[in-house]
Amino acid sequence: MMHLQVPLRAQRLRQTLGILALCLGLQGCEAIDLINSVGTVLAPASSPSPGQSAAPPGLLQQLFSKPSAAPTASASPIILTQAATPAPLPAAKLNVVKALDPVPLSGDWNLVRQPNVSVTVSSELNPTYEKNRLIDGKLTTSWFASADDVSAKGKLPTIEISFPRAVGVFGVNLRGDRERSEGLQIQEISLLVTSAQGVLINETVSFPVQQSDLNLVLNNPVNEATSVRITITKHVTGKTPGLAEIEVLGRS
Repeated sequence: MMHLQVPLRAQRLRQTLGILALCLGLQGCEAIDLINSVGTVLAPASSPSPGQSAAPPGLLQQLFSKPSAAPTASASPIILTQAATPAPLPAAKLNVVKALDPVPLSGDWNLVRQPNVSVTVSSELNPTYEKNRLIDGKLTTSWFASADDVSAKGKLPTIEISFPRAVGVFGVNLRGDRERSEGLQIQEISLLVTSAQGVLINETVSFPVQQSDLNLVLNNPVNEATSVRITITKHVTGKTPGLAEIEVLGRS
């Protein structure tokens, strides 16, 4: 799990996306669409893995931390060694970015707007707030989960996007509700990206409070993806989870 800390500058990320756009031979408007979707990066903080214990203390530390004892005879010399260095933590697989320009992307970048893409959800609040509102390209319409489809009742709302053929994925954009002025009531999600061969990305991400639009940018884009699933694992108590739009950035 990743916990978010202070905002960082997104300049380097913008430069990287610009280079990527040039390498793909994209038109100017397409490149601008992608680069403008990047905002202020909210970096994950490193934290110890579950079950990870501290390295054992060295002999010097043991000598100074224990009470003095009567000297005993020893046939071998004492060798002082330094405490072992803990193994480095694995690098984060994605960054959470506060979107500066949440205008819906065109089908050139947003894979969910391409033909024959399907969306499934665990529930709908009612026929008005149905699943296709998630991918209609309009910030003024929203999907909401059922009032019974919440973690407090032992359920986790899910959204799954399935592609008719394998695609490359750069990131996922989440847009908060405008229709009922709820904003982004989601506090934590699990992001699962799969291919025909298995799991490509499986990350749990916590969000900062009082946000409306967030982008999940993969540090290393993945290829051959066939589906993207978002499971809402935490949300604001007393609120019904919902979104105006979900965008999957990539190339088919």
